[in-house]
Amino acid sequence: KPEHWQDYVRKYLSHEDLHLRATALAVLARANDSAAWPVAEEWLNSDHTRLRAEAAYLLAPSADKRLSALGLDTLQAMLESSTPNEQVGALRVLRHVKDHDWTPSLYKLAASPNARVRSAALGALINHGWTYSPETDQLILKLSQDPSAKVRADVVSALPALSDLDLRLSVLATLLDDPDHEVRAAAAAPPSDFMIQDPAAYQSALNEYFNHFQMQSILCKSLLQTSIDGKRQLLEDTALRHGKAGRTKFAVQLAVSGHHVTQSGQADDAGILATVLSEEVQRHVDLAIEIISMLDETGTCSAIKAALASHDRRLRAQAIESIHHSDYAEILDRLQPLLEGVPDGVITQAEGIWAKRPMHKILDWCQKEGSQWLAQCASILVTQAR
Repeated sequence: KPEHWQDYVRKYLSHEDLHLRATALAVLARANDSAAWPVAEEWLNSDHTRLRAEAAYLLAPSADKRLSALGLDTLQAMLESSTPNEQVGALRVLRHVKDHDWTPSLYKLAASPNARVRSAALGALINHGWTYSPETDQLILKLSQDPSAKVRADVVSALPALSDLDLRLSVLATLLDDPDHEVRAAAAAPPSDFMIQDPAAYQSALNEYFNHFQMQSILCKSLLQTSIDGKRQLLEDTALRHGKAGRTKFAVQLAVSGHHVTQSGQADDAGILATVLSEEVQRHVDLAIEIISMLDETGTCSAIKAALASHDRRLRAQAIESIHHSDYAEILDRLQPLLEGVPDGVITQAEGIWAKRPMHKILDWCQKEGSQWLAQCASILVTQAR
């Protein structure tokens, strides 16, 4: 910053725009500018909520005990106000006033009937740090089901405060499936410390949420950023598992399509199920390619996928040749029939086995082995068949 920049900022303390005054106060407060204390003290009685909050924020950490007490008392009074604007005004500056225990007030305001207050209180708690406790777990769980999408989105940043890893993962998975786009977008980028740095924890989480594709992607990206020994092998094994799952569901899809042709009474059900299975196969393929691409710094895997998806015979031939020379040949070999949409001998054999099973057995399998979407579709079809 330029020399004497505080002198320049102080000029705005007398500006006619009160919001600009408050912004100048906030900037000076971050620099602990004692020259602004007298003006800040005058504004502790201002009717302008933000101006009063910023003045209290500037004075709270003051070395002058009297001014510090005035600042802290003003913030506490605003928190205890019955007016949401007053409460939110104070909550927004609390993240910077750390040498004071605001926890009791913050927990109380996190249960406010006003969504703006709940959101601001949660933000202040996140910035002040948490103590693992049943009370904290209950609060975050409650807010993860809040009527306000903004509050539910804010909960993502609070995930590391949950004392139990399984609970964190469960809440994250729920938020990823939230009906609101804002919440899903927030959940797709959780804090880097939402996982514990333990290979067994990652293995368990990848197993538990194997058919939750976004969770798989998030967990794999998180794992890649760790220094855990054997992380590359774990990622390769996960990609291979998705290749195998994709192949199995491709066989089931083909078998179900056969049901669609030969059993006209179940034609509609089989057609719907085949479509959902086709989508699911593609999700497994995309995820396997995504994981390999995380490990493949050359970008070869992405190029192979694009070439196989093209209609250029020469490009497809080159892609198939590249598969056999890739470091991830085992995985890509399994994916090739799925990328081309043409079953190999093993998949055709599996298709024959599945084709002999009655539709209700296939639906049962889909409910157990599919994603939430596939399981729901299968469940609906089971209900309709009764």
